Amino acid sequence: MVLIKYIMNSVIALFSETLNLLVYKDSLAKIFKVEILSKLELTRREFSDKQLVIKNIAIKYYYN
Repeated sequence: MVLIKYIMNSVIALFSETLNLLVYKDSLAKIFKVEILSKLELTRREFSDKQLVIKNIAIKYYYN
């Protein structure tokens, strides 16, 4: 009887630990996804700014 109770408690502890890891993994994925998306947005802005600079240089040389 004691052995069965010990096994059941071990299974419950293992299950709850696995559940905690899954929740932790999900929250980490959300954090990294937000971080990656913000870096992509920053890169897109930088690319857009460089395009604008190149366009302004091209217009300046075209009209001179």
